[in-house]
Amino acid sequence: MLAAGFTSWHKRDFQAFLRGSEKHGRKKIAEISKEIEGKTEAEVKAYHSVFWKRYKEISDWEKYIKNIERGESRIKKAGDQIAALNMKMKKYKDPYSEIELHYGPGSKSKTFTEEEDKFLICSTFKVGFGNWEDVKMEIKKSPVFKFDWFLKSRGTQDLARRVDSLMKIIQKEMNEEMEKKKLQAEKRKEREKEKQK
Repeated sequence: MLAAGFTSWHKRDFQAFLRGSEKHGRKKIAEISKEIEGKTEAEVKAYHSVFWKRYKEISDWEKYIKNIERGESRIKKAGDQIAALNMKMKKYKDPYSEIELHYGPGSKSKTFTEEEDKFLICSTFKVGFGNWEDVKMEIKKSPVFKFDWFLKSRGTQDLARRVDSLMKIIQKEMNEEMEKKKLQAEKRKEREKEKQK
C-alpha cells in the first residue's frame, strides 16, 4: 500500500479500515470512512480501491478477509431478521396488543414472560434493531413494567440475546408464511391452466 502512494496511512488506519469493513460491509465506503479518524471519504475510497485489488499481497490476508466476510454475514442476517420483523408488524394495527408469537419447541423462555417478549419485539421495531440502550429506556418508561424488577434489571446483552431468539422465531414464521403463499400461487396457476385446456 505504501508503494501505491498511501504514505500517510499508518497501521491504526489500516486496522480501522478493516474494522469498518467488518462492521459495515466492504461496499459501504461512506460508513467505513467515518471509522477512520483523520481520513476523508475520498482518501478512503482511493485506499479501498487499491486494497481490494491487491489485498492478497498483505501477510495474513486470509484472516482479514474472513473477518470481513463474517461481519458481512452478520449484516445480512440482521437485514433478513429486520425484513421479517417489518413483514410481521405490518399485519397489525396495534402490535402491542395484537401481536402473536408462535413459539416452537424449546423457544419459549423460562425467564421472560410472553408479555415481556411482545414488548421487546414492539420496542425493537419502534427504536430499531441493535439499539439496545433505547430498548432498555422503553422498558424503564413503560408503566406496564413499573414493578417488573426482572425485566428492568436486564442488561443490554441479555435483551439483545432474547430479541435475537425472538427474531429467529419471527423469521421462521414469516419464511413459512411466504412459502405457503408461494405454494398457493402455484396451485392457482395450475388450476387456471387446467381450466384453459
